[in-house]
Amino acid sequence: MTDVIYVFLDESGDLGFKKRSSKTFIVAYIITDNPQKLMIEVKRVRKRLRSLRRKKQKVISEFKFSRDSDDVRMELFNHLRKMDFEIGYVVIDKDYVKNELRDKPTTIYNYITVHYIITNILARYTPDKIVFTLDKSLSKVARRAYNNYFEDKLYWKALVERGMRPPKY
Repeated sequence: MTDVIYVFLDESGDLGFKKRSSKTFIVAYIITDNPQKLMIEVKRVRKRLRSLRRKKQKVISEFKFSRDSDDVRMELFNHLRKMDFEIGYVVIDKDYVKNELRDKPTTIYNYITVHYIITNILARYTPDKIVFTLDKSLSKVARRAYNNYFEDKLYWKALVERGMRPPKY
């Protein structure tokens, strides 16, 4: 990896605690130092997979493993294993979330996507800069709060816990 690493996040599940809410919340992430190459390869995979999809599903705007066929999944995995990136994930069993946090989904989301992922990144890399791309759409105010939390946590984890110069964000 180079001095700049790119992290792409995607979530599965929800942060609700109602009867119909998901049992888990999952955040998967990809780390790469060459996002342009990764994007080109993903476009190539989409083109190849069009032939494996049903006729009514020819357009592939997003991969949905729960809806895709085994053929599509295997083709994607076979192509992905040739690419240069790393993956990670965080799985939260929501039964273990403290009661006082259950009405604070933003707090839970921020902690999961920042604390765990930064800890994993700094344990393996010493980047000068980290570029984070979230799948979740946030309002301007929420995005600003998320960015502030991210910077504070990154600074603390790097400097105080690991004794290294904090990467830029």
